[in-house]
Amino acid sequence: MKKNRHHFVPKFYLRLFSSSPNRIDLYNLSQNLAVKDSDISHQSYRKKFYGKTDEVENGLMVVEDIAAKTIKRIIKNERLPDKQSEDYFVLLGFISLQISRTYANAKQISEMTAKTLKEAFDIVSKNSSAQNLMEADPNLTDTVILLLSFVRFLIPALEDLQPLLLQSENEFRFITSDNPVVLHNQYCEAKRGAGRTGALSKGLQIFFPLSPKCLLALFDIGVYSSIGNIAQNSFPTEKDVTTLNVLQACNAEENIYFNDWGQIDSIKSTINMAAKFRKQKKIITSKLKEDSGQKSYLIRTYKEIPNLHLNLSFLKIKRSAKKVPVNQRTKLYRNPLPEPIGGYKEGESKPFTTSEVVGDFIFRVQPPK
Repeated sequence: MKKNRHHFVPKFYLRLFSSSPNRIDLYNLSQNLAVKDSDISHQSYRKKFYGKTDEVENGLMVVEDIAAKTIKRIIKNERLPDKQSEDYFVLLGFISLQISRTYANAKQISEMTAKTLKEAFDIVSKNSSAQNLMEADPNLTDTVILLLSFVRFLIPALEDLQPLLLQSENEFRFITSDNPVVLHNQYCEAKRGAGRTGALSKGLQIFFPLSPKCLLALFDIGVYSSIGNIAQNSFPTEKDVTTLNVLQACNAEENIYFNDWGQIDSIKSTINMAAKFRKQKKIITSKLKEDSGQKSYLIRTYKEIPNLHLNLSFLKIKRSAKKVPVNQRTKLYRNPLPEPIGGYKEGESKPFTTSEVVGDFIFRVQPPK
């Protein structure tokens, strides 16, 4: 049977937050509207998002079936798999896939590409009609397919991050959204003017809710230390849960999902707290003239992250990391940068690879003589 709905957040994942069988409570940000018991099959999809055929959608469903078993085991056992196990590789692969496949991420990457190309075209040509061709991908299909092709590079880039399972006690619950994997960087959030959430960025943090009571945190062990025994689970405070929920609300595109309607006042409060930080999420392009005989320009485009002054009880910046000046931190990477991909040569721009792995688009453009 042909599928008209291509989901970018799996239905099995949303069921982990269900309010009743195949139903989920949601808050739509654009309409400021709370909806009780929405149909899960109608959430987080776009018509033919992955193309005219169902080939990609069907392939993703196979991966989802495998990942669902792993995530459900984690929730049931209240324990993460060993980092060397097949289950952990599945978990890391699913996270990489989820980062790449959402409508929100495809929209951002498409906008970044269009802004960069327009800036470059302005340097090399004054033909305004041709410049109008540099528009964002309207249906995002080409963009999301390209992003999915880079999942194989994201997985090894994230392997060194330290995992930690957070278990919320009592009535404190995690929320999720239509863009559920949050990439943040507490270490670099005060530094503006550069991308800080590439897969190899120094200080990267990833927060991914697995259920209303469980959240997976991945962090750079060279920058952060976890309070207590790192091999054990961590129990966040009420303030921690609120902070992580605000991060999730900042990351959402249209909908926030939760499983307890009695939580609605808390959800509205979270959204209000996130509102000013959501305004900080911008795509920024800057142009710098290089001091060289070639009169070339460097064009940098990056995604700005909100500066929440993140402060979590279970995760602290190490003393040694604090000694590095803030202006230097965005220039550091946890591991060597990957080799050029797809036929690019050293010195040439690698936009998608650069953005996903390093955090920026960087183009060098030389105007015609």
